[in-house]
Amino acid sequence: MDARLEDLKKQYERLDIINEKQEERKQKLVEKATNLTNFYIVFQGVILTSISQASSLKCKHWWVPFCLSLFAFLIDSLILGHTMIKYLRTKEQLENNRSQHEKLRKEIYSLETGNGDNAEEVNSLHNLPHKSQLLQRIDKVSYFRRQVIIYWTAGILLAFSVVILAACPYVLCK
Repeated sequence: MDARLEDLKKQYERLDIINEKQEERKQKLVEKATNLTNFYIVFQGVILTSISQASSLKCKHWWVPFCLSLFAFLIDSLILGHTMIKYLRTKEQLENNRSQHEKLRKEIYSLETGNGDNAEEVNSLHNLPHKSQLLQRIDKVSYFRRQVIIYWTAGILLAFSVVILAACPYVLCK
């Protein structure tokens, strides 16, 4: 029994360390996505500002800022998309690890209190089935919310890019 308890505590501590690292990775991915988005908007603003000012570009060269904007959009979209996929995977792994972490905590508690053989008593004490169902609903809602935010952000960036791309020939040829 003591060996099992020690093994569970080691697993619990390892999951603590893994969860901390994944939390840091998640934060870095959020920062990267935010920075990519900000740099993209600033870059597009610089292009639009440069063509809207009196410039040496003529109407027949409208494709130069258009191509710059298009390439910036494509590169940023690919990198941002990859970053968001990594973020979603990291977030999902973190949630799974937290769930496993909680199960280990409960198992350690049941072994430490001597209720290891009677798991039903421990579950009824902590109302585990109810909490488990509630957590599953919260996970589904938070997953859906993350998806909505990501697609909403992607849609706004796409609309912004379309406006900038349409502005390139319009501003130069007006």
